[in-house]
Amino acid sequence: MKKGLPQNYMPSAAEVERCLDIWNKNEWSLHSENGLKRLFEKVYPANDNLEGVIIKCAALNQIYSTNIFDINSMAMHIYKLKIDDRLNQADLTLVDDIANIEIGGKHRRFYSFATKYCSHHRPESYPIYDSYVQKVLCCMLNDVKAQEMRDYEVFVKAIKDFKERYGLQHYTLKQIDHYLWQLGKEYYDPNAKERK
Repeated sequence: MKKGLPQNYMPSAAEVERCLDIWNKNEWSLHSENGLKRLFEKVYPANDNLEGVIIKCAALNQIYSTNIFDINSMAMHIYKLKIDDRLNQADLTLVDDIANIEIGGKHRRFYSFATKYCSHHRPESYPIYDSYVQKVLCCMLNDVKAQEMRDYEVFVKAIKDFKERYGLQHYTLKQIDHYLWQLGKEYYDPNAKERK
C-alpha cells in the first residue's frame, strides 16, 4: 500500500514537466479534457440555457465520476444562480454556492464538482479540488491542513503559495492542477503502479 510522497521529494520544473508529459500521453485524459473544453468554451459558454447546463453537468459527472445522482436538480440549481457575471469576475465564493444544494429535502455539498464546473469555464481562476491534489499540498505545505482546504479560498491560496514556494510561477494554474493530480495519483492511488 502506498504511503505518499517520499520525505525527500522536491517539486521542480523537471518534475512538473515529467508529470505533464505523462498527462499529455494519456489519450483518455487528453480527449476528455479537449471535449470538455469545447463543450464549456465553444458549445455552451454561458449558463443561461438550462439544456446546456444539464449537458455540462452530465458530462462532468460522467467523465470525473463526481457522484451527482440527480443531474437535473444540480443543473436547475446552477441555472437559477445566474452565475455568468460571477464567473467572469472570478468570484471564488461561487464554488460554495454551486456546491451547496438541497436534494430530496437533504443538504448536500458537491465541492469537487463545483470546482470542476467553475474551472472548465475559467481554468486560470478556478483550480480543481481533488483528494490527490489536497494530499500533495498537505504534504508539501506544512502550514495548511486537509480540512482547511474544504474552504475554496484557502485551497486557491495554497496552490498559489505552492507555486511561489517552489519557483513554479511560470506554470499556469491548469498546468499545476495537472501536475499535482498526476503526482498524487502516482503516490496516493493504491492501484497505481509503483514509480521506478
